[in-house]
Amino acid sequence: MKNNRGITLIALVVTIIILIILAGVSVNLLFGENGIILKAKESKETHEIAAILEKLELLKVPIQVDKQIVTVDDYLKQLENPNIADFSISDIEIVDENNVYIIVNEKYKFSLVYEANGNLKIEHEGKIEGIVDTVLPQEAIIEITGETTVTTLPATLNVKVTHVDNESGVNIEQCKYILNTSSDNLGTEASSYEKTFDPAEESIPVELAVAGNYYLHILTVDNKGNAKETIEGPITVTATYHTHTGSSSKNGGCYTTPKYHSHGSSCYTTETYSENCGCSGKGHSVSGKLVDWVANPYYSDYCNSCNHWCGNYDKTKQVLTCKISTSTPIKYDLGCKKTEDTIDGYAITY
Repeated sequence: MKNNRGITLIALVVTIIILIILAGVSVNLLFGENGIILKAKESKETHEIAAILEKLELLKVPIQVDKQIVTVDDYLKQLENPNIADFSISDIEIVDENNVYIIVNEKYKFSLVYEANGNLKIEHEGKIEGIVDTVLPQEAIIEITGETTVTTLPATLNVKVTHVDNESGVNIEQCKYILNTSSDNLGTEASSYEKTFDPAEESIPVELAVAGNYYLHILTVDNKGNAKETIEGPITVTATYHTHTGSSSKNGGCYTTPKYHSHGSSCYTTETYSENCGCSGKGHSVSGKLVDWVANPYYSDYCNSCNHWCGNYDKTKQVLTCKISTSTPIKYDLGCKKTEDTIDGYAITY
């Protein structure tokens, strides 16, 4: 018989599982929280920080030789020397005359503290991650006050701006602003802004010339030159159109012109009454014709002189029955002299 040799399916699966486990362990050893690569990176940074700290300490030696005591001001002047060391000073943040922060190689933050015993202590504060935002000024606080409705344009709003920095102080002479119709960022270039703040004023006048949407752009600059833009808006100006107020039945609002009653045909009623012609007894000749009492029940004799039947006959008259005086206003017409497409004023919302 021929003997067939090979691996079973179960053995193959077990082998694959073992290889996956070994691969996972290897990746974790390399890239995990305590992995070889991370530890190597941390070790490199620790060595780099120690090297920088040593070089920063050595910078005190020339000053100590000359003056014995190293002040913050003297040390900062030493840092200005372009040949001081093989690292770069990215930024300097002055808290006060005895406390300063320096950023080295755009990564590491060190503190300089002048102690009471005359020693200048230098310490590593950490990496720059999470600290970048603190070197920039915060957003300006903007408070708008003014009328929410005006009758004409241009209109002026008062805007109070409070610049908030990060303990380095606000350079008010460099802070600027502009009002325009764009919500796009202008950036931190001073040339993009139109007006500067008056140090003596807490508020700035903002003029709204025509209806539309406005945006106020504030550039805040601190004493280290850091700048940040704050945008407030939209400040919306819309036209308000005239709407007639009041009622034509009552004086008030836009309806102020009285319309008085004038008697028309509907104000009169026709009345019939009997009247004597007055011929009888005045010497008129009478024909002696007998009265036809059926056809003419209100007449007596026919008067040749008057040429009509004498005696009583019917007449009609118009009698005023509406009982409304012509001095009574029956309605009121518009007296505002405006149409409903007339602009009454402008509404301002912010």
